[in-house]
Amino acid sequence: MPDRRKWGVWSGLACTTVIIGVLAWVLNFTGMEYEGMHPVLLTLVVNPFGVVFGIIAMIRKERKALLWTVLHLFLSVSIFPMWFIGTLLFGP
Repeated sequence: MPDRRKWGVWSGLACTTVIIGVLAWVLNFTGMEYEGMHPVLLTLVVNPFGVVFGIIAMIRKERKALLWTVLHLFLSVSIFPMWFIGTLLFGP
């Protein structure tokens, strides 16, 4: 049975912030810095907002809301293991 729930504004915002978070990670792995700011730090700002958008979308029973919330939680937390591994490999 296909999912007939609608794409709401909150699901759209959550999807957009997932894309921004993934782009920040891609820019991090390409080694780009913008005036001393690492793009991956954008994930600490954008993804918590995405979690809130995803929760609101789940409350409103919009399409793919749980997926966006889980992806935001993963992107929000994934920065800390990467810092730990980077410190182990490359030093402080």
